[in-house]
Amino acid sequence: MDGNGRWARRRHLPRVAGHRAGVAAVR
Repeated sequence: MDGNGRWARRRHLPRVAGHRAGVAAVR
């Protein structure tokens, strides 16, 4: 699941932030 990386890029956030938010949003 690399979509979180793009999510973070869209919001200009670090990749880690994208992964954390992605996990919280998906689950």
